[in-house]
Amino acid sequence: MPFSVGNWDKSLVSDDKLRGGVVVQAYSPLASGGVINDPDCIAIGKAHNKSAAQVALRWIVQHNVTFSTQASEADYFKEDVSIFDFELTATEMAKLDAK
Repeated sequence: MPFSVGNWDKSLVSDDKLRGGVVVQAYSPLASGGVINDPDCIAIGKAHNKSAAQVALRWIVQHNVTFSTQASEADYFKEDVSIFDFELTATEMAKLDAK
């Protein structure tokens, strides 16, 4: 399903859970690179010493959604999976949810 900061259906995860626990996997989790330039993702990333992409992926995980990375370079892959050593606050989640 299309699922990224600024492009998500707020009821998708809860609706799929009610349908027998269907797990949502984010399609285009970085919005074809669009979230990399998102000012909120950038600002939140600076607060956590993370990139905008890491913030966007962490947002997905905190919504109990999965994603797969298409990184073709080792450095990008390492960055994509280095999202489990921080957590977005409720305020940060709400700010990104509102997009």
